[in-house]
Amino acid sequence: MARPKLTKTRRNNIYSYVDSNKKKKYAYRYKYYDSFGKRKELYKQGFDSDRDAEVALAKLIAETESYLKSIENKNMTVSQWMDIWFEARQTDWAITTKTLNKQMIRLYIKPILGHFKISSLDYLTYKNLFIDALLKTKSVNTVKCAHRVFNNAINLAVRNEILPKNRFTSMNISKEKVTKKEGFNEEEQLNFLNEDDLKKLLNYLKKADDMTHTVLIWTIALTGMRKGEAAALQWKDIDLKKCTINIYETRDPLGHREAKTKNSYRIVEVDPELCELLEAYRKKTIEMKLAIGRQHVTNDYVFVNLDTQNPIGTNLAGRILKRAYEDKIISKQISPHGLRHSYATIMCAQGVPIPVVAKMIGDTPNTVMAYYAHSLKEKEKEAVQLLSKVLL
Repeated sequence: MARPKLTKTRRNNIYSYVDSNKKKKYAYRYKYYDSFGKRKELYKQGFDSDRDAEVALAKLIAETESYLKSIENKNMTVSQWMDIWFEARQTDWAITTKTLNKQMIRLYIKPILGHFKISSLDYLTYKNLFIDALLKTKSVNTVKCAHRVFNNAINLAVRNEILPKNRFTSMNISKEKVTKKEGFNEEEQLNFLNEDDLKKLLNYLKKADDMTHTVLIWTIALTGMRKGEAAALQWKDIDLKKCTINIYETRDPLGHREAKTKNSYRIVEVDPELCELLEAYRKKTIEMKLAIGRQHVTNDYVFVNLDTQNPIGTNLAGRILKRAYEDKIISKQISPHGLRHSYATIMCAQGVPIPVVAKMIGDTPNTVMAYYAHSLKEKEKEAVQLLSKVLL
């Protein structure tokens, strides 16, 4: 049926025309683009009033847009949704969270899952191609982190009705346990030093040529602070009379900023020997500053290159520990965070209450229980023996 000659009305997309019986009728004509970018048109004539045509068009547009949205969501890839999610949420994150999420998306999520349609990715495919595949080459913590980022993005897709539900919430992420027959030794595998190794490390560094190396590792090892917290320390944060350190900031390649959580804000007691070492180091840094024509101020960083007085890089502690392992001072290589684990492990093993340990290292009691349960095994044995003596 040929279209009649249409005349615009005051209503958008509504036209009038004269039919074959010379009566005035109305039609709607609405142009749009489908999910493939092709131009389409909605057209219908025969309405007795412009209002009838407008109401019919509004209903059809709503149905069409709903259909197009479902088609668009159905065809959306994981890569496209991760970009949308990141853009929508990035202003809510601290810079470290933003950087970590971006890294997880770039290194793992997009390369492995990016081409899948978000609506058709199923649990088994995700587990086999993403979780299990990553566990072959990456640490459990890295895989958990990547999964957490992906899972958060999927949760937003559910809230926005792009997906009906999150299929990936119940995901057990762990590597196959190494049996005792295979020679598993928990102390060798975990990222901490026992008391003997830690003593050897501290004595080794006490004789080191570079005083910064000595004081840096001693400070981390004897306070349990994070390497970023140590790198952010300024002399105004250390009270050498009271032997305390005020911890409330962190520094890493992304910059100097406040600590991320409330638990991280704390004042720690300093061992007298470490306090003496810090006092000697302060005098040394002042002497070296004067030698190059600089004045000492209290907001100077504590740990610096003594020759240039520039703040240390955040990787220095790791390099020192690697050298100690290569020189066979310690029996295994650990990260700077391993010194924090060593501190908490020894505290727990010596019977220091969990809430006290948590407060000292700036963590929660639940986190201490989760990460340092291995150090409580001997205490558990002692508790059982004590109970036996009382009751039997």
